[in-house]
Amino acid sequence: EMLKKAIKIDPRNIEAYLELGYCYRDQREHDKTEKMFRKVIEIDPGNIGAYLELGYYYRIQREYVKAQEMLKKAIEIDPRNIVAYLELGYCHRDQSDHIRAEEMFKKAIAVDPGNAEVYFGLGWRYKNRGDHVRAEEMFKKAIAVDPGDARAYVGLGWRYRNLGDYVRAEDMFK
Repeated sequence: EMLKKAIKIDPRNIEAYLELGYCYRDQREHDKTEKMFRKVIEIDPGNIGAYLELGYYYRIQREYVKAQEMLKKAIEIDPRNIVAYLELGYCHRDQSDHIRAEEMFKKAIAVDPGNAEVYFGLGWRYKNRGDHVRAEEMFKKAIAVDPGDARAYVGLGWRYRNLGDYVRAEDMFK
């Protein structure tokens, strides 16, 4: 109610639209979510946050063409935004376009080599492609960057289990 009041007082209040969009997203009110983030873009076409939110929203809804459009726009606005590359990589991955997914993850690494998620994403890409050695390397890099990233340990545990090294696999899963 307070956010709606803020919008009524100031119909160009971007923060209120963004926050209302987050509320609707969290409540899974899809049409309202999309409407709020679209309104932000209408008011401020350079608002990268709205493009990222819509890109993520459309990817989750499996509306991949729309997701890619939003994420590419986010990259146009800020070519160093790692989230846009990651989401675009996940979008391609979700469509089984592994070559483009890998390309996006590599671009994300070029932008921010200190982000564990990019190594995890690329590791999973290599795993799905059957390139287990490179997958292991990426999972290890993810752990080196962020020792608290549980997903990378699961990926590495998977690798050790497939090698038959159950002791090391168990260590990763603990």
